Amino acid sequence: MPPKRALSADEEEERKRLRAENAKKRRQAESQDKRAQRLDKEANRQSQRRMNMTGQERAHERVNQANYVAIKRKNLSTSERAVYNERSLASVHQRQSTYTDTERSEFNSRHAINCSNYRERLRSRARMGTLLTAQNAHLNENIIQPHDAGKLNTICSSCNAKHFLGERPTDKCFTQCCQKGKVTLPPIKLAPFFTNLMTFKHEHSKNFHENVRCINSSLAFASMGAKLAPPPGYGPYCFRINGQIYHRSGALHPENDDQRKFAQLYILDPEVASAQRLSLPENTNCNPILMNELSTFIAQNNPFADACKMLYEVENESIQDVKTNNLEPPKVSMAIFKIGLQIKDATMHPE
Repeated sequence: MPPKRALSADEEEERKRLRAENAKKRRQAESQDKRAQRLDKEANRQSQRRMNMTGQERAHERVNQANYVAIKRKNLSTSERAVYNERSLASVHQRQSTYTDTERSEFNSRHAINCSNYRERLRSRARMGTLLTAQNAHLNENIIQPHDAGKLNTICSSCNAKHFLGERPTDKCFTQCCQKGKVTLPPIKLAPFFTNLMTFKHEHSKNFHENVRCINSSLAFASMGAKLAPPPGYGPYCFRINGQIYHRSGALHPENDDQRKFAQLYILDPEVASAQRLSLPENTNCNPILMNELSTFIAQNNPFADACKMLYEVENESIQDVKTNNLEPPKVSMAIFKIGLQIKDATMHPE
């Protein structure tokens, strides 16, 4: 048998192209059962081949596959890339639809770990780039191209949340807001009083918006406490907390005749509490009428305000019992039990 003639590079490429076309025609002409059998055989063959590979060979194959996919997608036009993305997404959904509960749970766990590792690699790469940039003594900020994520006008199709255009994934479904429609929250119930303030339909809406941070702090029941742990290195300011957030509510009465604040104000009449809030230097620009209306509204509608009033009444009753029966004054504490997101009971009991 005579030896085969050596093919040139062009002839080899043409032979590969013809083989690919013939294989494509055969796949299009085969029935659904034959297609399923062929895919099963290929999957088994690939699985057996990967089992016999070393870790280094497996990593090398993943790199080559990623490079091949990147080159393939880079050469696609815009319409071809859209079709490719749709087919890839449909293939993933079809594959996931055949998973059992155990397989789906394992897939979700692997996917979460891979996403976490990927985000950590991106953060590490960004930190390293920031450090190298900061260490460069000849840095010229004029040559740095600004990053533009677009306008904040891209609406999520599932929950109507606003996003930047640069954040939109290829399937146009966002995960930061509702996990692509998997998370559904009930609508927020707002009192008409606050709705009018927020939408400038109240006569003091302008003052409310200009001093909203001072008003919010004045009407708070507790102060926030946390252990701050800003990240090391260079970069923009980051408010990072290490551990748990907790709230300081304080005692029922201030010590050493200090100014009442937070929950201590809710045992007073709303007018008196409003006057004490307005006496603080940071509330100088707040409208007195608006502060009085807000104090009255919170005192009448907030369950925590009712709990503070009840505790004050129990304290007064305990003091009267002590005076009447010559008893030792007991310590009074408050316990608020929360079930779900609603306060079911607020009880005060002497210790």
